[in-house]
Amino acid sequence: MDQVNNKTVSRNIIWNTAGSLFYLVCQWLLSVVVVRFSDDYVNAGVFSVATSVSAIFAIIALFNVRNFQVSDSEELYSDGDYAFHRLITCGLTYLACVVFVLISGYSLYSSLSIISYMLIKTAEAFADVLHGSAQKKWRLDIAGKSFIIRGALLICSFSLVMYLTKNLPLAIFASGASVLIALFFYDYLIINRLVKIKIVPNKQKMLSLTKICLPMVGYGICINSIMPLSRCVLELFHGEEMLGYYASVTTVAILVQAVMNLVSTPLIGVFDNAYRTDNRRAMIALLAKLLVLLLAIVGVAFGAIALLGEFAMSLVFGEEIIPYVYLLYPTVIASCLIALVWILGMLFVIMRMSIFLFIGALAGLILCAVLDFALIPSMCYDGTNIAMIASLALVALIYFVRFLIYLNMPNKHNGVVSQ
Repeated sequence: MDQVNNKTVSRNIIWNTAGSLFYLVCQWLLSVVVVRFSDDYVNAGVFSVATSVSAIFAIIALFNVRNFQVSDSEELYSDGDYAFHRLITCGLTYLACVVFVLISGYSLYSSLSIISYMLIKTAEAFADVLHGSAQKKWRLDIAGKSFIIRGALLICSFSLVMYLTKNLPLAIFASGASVLIALFFYDYLIINRLVKIKIVPNKQKMLSLTKICLPMVGYGICINSIMPLSRCVLELFHGEEMLGYYASVTTVAILVQAVMNLVSTPLIGVFDNAYRTDNRRAMIALLAKLLVLLLAIVGVAFGAIALLGEFAMSLVFGEEIIPYVYLLYPTVIASCLIALVWILGMLFVIMRMSIFLFIGALAGLILCAVLDFALIPSMCYDGTNIAMIASLALVALIYFVRFLIYLNMPNKHNGVVSQ
């Protein structure tokens, strides 16, 4: 990456963080608009299915290339190579999503909602690779401004069409089309002037880049499938309206996970430096601080729920949501467990243990699937929460035990730990 002064770095990080938070809030507001502009909670359930299903395919579209792209200081691949690879993954993933919807037995209304929402996720995925090119030039201000523009278009177009038509698939399609337009006229045109993205198809480079990132894709798919899987099983056994209540309440707690991600991501370089110099004491200290912060967030969140939960949720969603506000507590726990898993996962990425990462995440997903079908049919919301929390706790435990093993290994460090 280009060398810049601290003032420039701080400015870019502030822009990126502010933009990311704004976009996240706009995404959450979509779930509020769905409830407010609908006659019942069926649309909220359909919207949750659309976001859950598309989220799984979005992981494949992203292919977890961003970290490798930004750290590719030797420029093994050009900006055009990364862009072309993302075009391929986005195209194939969108097609796979359509095929999945067609064979899964969803209603036409739900199917159109899922396919339309995948447009939004596709725009996000391609913006991600463009922002990776900008990040190497320390122009994260472009990414931050992009998030703000796309977030504003997302909520405005969705709200307008939903208000006028009360048709969820049409509202999602309109918002997807608006962010795709912004992606081209803002992100692509500006970043292309910055780095000159020249796409030259190269089969060998595409295959080698795919091979490098494949284990990380498996890890990302497994971790990001745990919550969507539980929600899909809940919808399968209890219907879209029951899922609508659950999704409307629990979407709020995702903000907890997002805050931790924003805090931990800048520490990647610090952890990397500590690992390369075998400074295990520094790694323990950093991890301990993050764990304390997680516990503090849980405490603050629980206090806020106890004091303001019913008032705030009824103000946003209406009084009929009050019986389900208690779901915020287990959702905060699940969100913090996901944040913990990502933090520990970050360590193993630095330690080049991607295969182990995948195995741990797969174990959690398998446990989640077993518990989902064993508990949700009879226990509904409680079964959903137990399945998610237990599976995420398992992954965190596996990763934490492996990290303890690393800490107790002899101080023979050569920069790479075997998988």
